[in-house]
Amino acid sequence: MTIHLDGIIKKNTETEFNEFVYKLIELYSLEEVCSHIYKSKFITIVLLEKLYHSIVNSDSINTNLVLNNLFIKVVSHNIAKEIPEKDIIGIIKDINTDLFEGHRCEFNYHNFKESTCMFSIYKSFKMCLFHYLNNTYINNNGYISEHFVKKYLQRSTYQSFKDNTITLPYNIHYLEEIINDNDRYINLNNLLMLNNTSKQVSINNSLLWDQINHDYKENIDMNYIFLNNFRKQELIIKANSIAYWDNINRIYNWLSWCYWNPKSPFRKKKLESEWELYKRHCNEYNKPIVV
Repeated sequence: MTIHLDGIIKKNTETEFNEFVYKLIELYSLEEVCSHIYKSKFITIVLLEKLYHSIVNSDSINTNLVLNNLFIKVVSHNIAKEIPEKDIIGIIKDINTDLFEGHRCEFNYHNFKESTCMFSIYKSFKMCLFHYLNNTYINNNGYISEHFVKKYLQRSTYQSFKDNTITLPYNIHYLEEIINDNDRYINLNNLLMLNNTSKQVSINNSLLWDQINHDYKENIDMNYIFLNNFRKQELIIKANSIAYWDNINRIYNWLSWCYWNPKSPFRKKKLESEWELYKRHCNEYNKPIVV
């Protein structure tokens, strides 16, 4: 069994970021987080699915609005960029596109929360994702490949994509205001002592996920928090992951030494046991013992 450091870092980053996102939901709201999460470089298909279930299981009367706010932006900006196409393919590959395209609900129940239709966006995360992928929002995404659209989405979506999609290179502007990267490196403690610095605090690379709590709430601007690179947080996760990976390797090396090194007590006992078993086998079948 091989454990790769990159995999450990990725898993730890994903886990800690997801916890951070749900902390923000507690501090602000599910609606507000879903409006801005697409700006983050840490967004994953796993987090998108978690947010989907949080929305559809909420008591809000605005679930359609929140789903639109989340999925339209993710489809336009994150698919094939932060969220790889292969992650999407693993979810939607078994959907019958012909049946989906030819299906018509009598009352257009696909976006009705009480719908029992198999193609309803409330039926499953898979159907919801497929529904939004097969809309014109995908034409705003210059990262997604023509092969993906042609093979896994509807024919009408592919035709629209070919005719209307934008092409790279292009710049995505999440905000009208351009961020000055120098603001990311201002001393965080100095910023917290000043007034009206929520933007600079929110994008500051020294900000840590576990710092943000009720006392910190007034220092955070939700318009900018997901534009933070969280460089210091990444370095901490990497350092902790390296330490974990090193400990795992030490354990594997020790187990390997125990099993294969002739000087290890375990190996000696195993060889002795095998030797006794071999002699007993030879005696039972009257075979010579070969040393």
